[in-house]
Amino acid sequence: AAIGAVMLTHRFTLKREKQASEEKLIQERLFIAIDLVFMLEQFANDCELITRDTGITEGIRRVPLNKSPIINFEAVSGDWRTLPLKLMYRIRQLPVLQNDAEGAIALAYGLDYSLQKSNAFSERRHRYSQLGIKAAVLAMKLRKHVGLPASSLIGKQWSTWELLRLAWRGEQEKRYAAAKLRAIELAAFEVKNDVRRKMAGDASDSGEKV
Repeated sequence: AAIGAVMLTHRFTLKREKQASEEKLIQERLFIAIDLVFMLEQFANDCELITRDTGITEGIRRVPLNKSPIINFEAVSGDWRTLPLKLMYRIRQLPVLQNDAEGAIALAYGLDYSLQKSNAFSERRHRYSQLGIKAAVLAMKLRKHVGLPASSLIGKQWSTWELLRLAWRGEQEKRYAAAKLRAIELAAFEVKNDVRRKMAGDASDSGEKV
């Protein structure tokens, strides 16, 4: 009886410790998720502002009016290990993707910084609409994972989510149209070259016959 009582007490102790550990994990996960959700959603909002930035004139150049948003996870004090690994990876990847986007945008500005053309601003809209969508999706997944209410970024025609999707779709359509035009121009160029080569070959044959 004494041994049984000890074993039963030990079992209850382990059960309480496990329950306490699970409750602590849930609280820590909720704590970091709340921080990250609002950080990601603010970043998505800032990205949407970038997609509507048409810039201001400085001399002969058109420069952005809004600075690129910064997302800094160093300020997050929660335990990242409480999150699913895949979700944690996607979130921590965002600054890397933004650095890559900024490199592409800087290259576009270097090649096209005039008032007449808008390739640089188009690249900026395209890149930040992508980043904003990624951030919004991650925030939605985090909310669902920890049981937070649905995001205010979605659900309305003028919501951040819809505006980001609209901007991204518009840039995709422009890129598709530009690629199609380049393909047509390349095909026409190849046809002209074939005609020139054929004419040159016919002239050469005529010269040999003479």
